[in-house]
Amino acid sequence: MRLELLEPPEEINGPVLGTEAPTLESLGIVSRGLVHRPEPGQSAAWETLQSFLNERGEPYRWSMSGPSQAIVHCSRLSPYLSVGCISMRRVVQETSARMRELRELRSGGEEIGGWLKSLSSFQSRLAWHCHFMQKLENEPTLDNVAQNPLIDRNLARELDGERFAAWAEGRTGWPFFDACMRSLIATGWINFRMRAMLMSAASYNLWLPWRDVGLHLARMFLDYEPG
Repeated sequence: MRLELLEPPEEINGPVLGTEAPTLESLGIVSRGLVHRPEPGQSAAWETLQSFLNERGEPYRWSMSGPSQAIVHCSRLSPYLSVGCISMRRVVQETSARMRELRELRSGGEEIGGWLKSLSSFQSRLAWHCHFMQKLENEPTLDNVAQNPLIDRNLARELDGERFAAWAEGRTGWPFFDACMRSLIATGWINFRMRAMLMSAASYNLWLPWRDVGLHLARMFLDYEPG
């Protein structure tokens, strides 16, 4: 992560596709009518990073758990990282540079609020992101085989279509859960701890097979990455 950053190429020579770019329909991709869809592209990724490091990120440490506050105060970089609009190395280095700047301001007597604590927490989450992706690379069966196959077999969960549909559509009757699931359906994003809650409710409360619900969530996440 500390290696020198390489500037993006000015031009990439890709395959010739004809006079017009292929449409989503021609590629067999169904477009989802998401609300608050992130602006695509490298410039938007850079602006999102800078707004987090300089404007939105100070309450991050205390706001990342709640779904309503996380919408504003989490970095919101995950869609850009997942498709390569910005590299993890650049995010790490820009965060470190901002923290050095904040320490200099503090040493000069300026008040910096909760910035350093929040950016330190953010650095930890970046490490978690890479940790879980590396874990899947080290154990490539994790998306097919439970970590404890014996317990998984003994639990004998079966896919109940009615319970699965209620879970997937956010109509379980649990207000907080349903609100989070419907937010995910509408936007393609929800914060990390609510993602864990959605999965836990499926596995432990509704007794649904973990792989079926995991695949569904993967399709719902705008920022899905294996791991």
